[in-house]
Amino acid sequence: MEVNCDDEEECSGKKVHLDEYGTTGDMNEDYCDEPDEGEIPGSFPSEKGCYFVVEEEDDYDANDCTFTTVPPGLNINEKYATLEQRGEELSLQTSYFYEVLNTLAKGSWPGLVAGAAYGGLTIGVETILEFVDLITFGQFDLFGKFSSLFSDDIDANIALQEVKFNYNYQDGFYNGVICGNDHYWYRCDKDQVGSKYWVNFAKQVSVPFQCYEIELDDGGLGYVWKEADHDFDRDGYTNTEGDCYDLSFLDPYFGCPSLEEEYQGLNSTELREVAKSKCIYPQNHFCAICINPGAPEVCGDKVNNDCGGPQQFEELTQLEGKTSDDCNKNQFACRQEAPPLDNSEDNATGITQTNIYGETFSWINTPDGGYCCGFNGIDDLGKTAVSSTGEGQFLCLNKEPDLVGHDAEYTYESPFCGDEWCWVSASTGVPDEGDHYSWAECMKSLKKIKRIPPENGRFLF
Repeated sequence: MEVNCDDEEECSGKKVHLDEYGTTGDMNEDYCDEPDEGEIPGSFPSEKGCYFVVEEEDDYDANDCTFTTVPPGLNINEKYATLEQRGEELSLQTSYFYEVLNTLAKGSWPGLVAGAAYGGLTIGVETILEFVDLITFGQFDLFGKFSSLFSDDIDANIALQEVKFNYNYQDGFYNGVICGNDHYWYRCDKDQVGSKYWVNFAKQVSVPFQCYEIELDDGGLGYVWKEADHDFDRDGYTNTEGDCYDLSFLDPYFGCPSLEEEYQGLNSTELREVAKSKCIYPQNHFCAICINPGAPEVCGDKVNNDCGGPQQFEELTQLEGKTSDDCNKNQFACRQEAPPLDNSEDNATGITQTNIYGETFSWINTPDGGYCCGFNGIDDLGKTAVSSTGEGQFLCLNKEPDLVGHDAEYTYESPFCGDEWCWVSASTGVPDEGDHYSWAECMKSLKKIKRIPPENGRFLF
């Protein structure tokens, strides 16, 4: 920043644009009166933050120079503000996200714990305490923390603390910058519009800033970083877009995929595609990055994996929503199929759903809402059900001969078959009883019966 002012009163009344962004090699040491005495940075990047250099111009002598470092997340946009004011704004941001994280934790924690317990995972006290520690942010004391870096040039130090400034004017446009995690400045320009840069405020907690194009009062264009809606798990979906589980803190405990640094600079659409390519279902069904409105429902895991789907805004614990977690009531997850889209004129389908076993089971519609044959394993073997669509009675069977005895030449011809299980119609290869077909239960002796007979009350001996 270049400015000409000699005291606090004069400097506090100044408003300037930043002169340029660059590295140590871009700085002209000839402009400073004592460049070797702490007036400009000596190495790049700093271990403490991004460099901010001030050159206080003198008409009669060499210029005074000084510098400090600022923390990641400090945003230089279209607003005129002092460096201290920008530090205070950053402190408010950390407090805000602390509140957001607390709210999210209270809303989603019970459901995830219940789901993890169902999946045989244990979340201990140590994990919860670590979670609390992760979302506890400290406040930035900008000048108290970095005051030792100031040079002894009084005018330059006053200018650094008192002058109000905003973004840089370059090539006909105003471009804002933000201090990055690697302690380099990142510029927002016309080629970056829509992209996001994530600032690490705490371990596993990153806050996105998005590059926007803004119209200026004089009709010109500017480009600045602004806080985007929080997306802590970096799956491309925000809470306002229906993401019902946005906390990625527990992902490492579930062996979840991570994006490392490849998410930096992507827009929301690109981020969704990258996250989607990382998720494998049902293996990653508990992962925050894999739970969003664009994910498949995984029935049977006690978690609302797809948040109900796009624009449904269901809670993580809402299991009987648009896509049921009960496999008996979700034919598409039972059979691993894609449901048709609502009001689609070209028979388009949605996301292929699945179940906790990742197997294709057999499903029929029943008066109770349906039944997923085989999902309960051997307990489903021999279960009978009546179709509510007028197709008669069905028997749940497994294709394994050791489980179900049948003639060597017998083959399943049911259109309802899954990978290993089939709802077999009573009209498939069984005797005609006259005007209809029905399954009957075989028993050796009536005296051996210890449970209620089938609905038709008939047995074969």
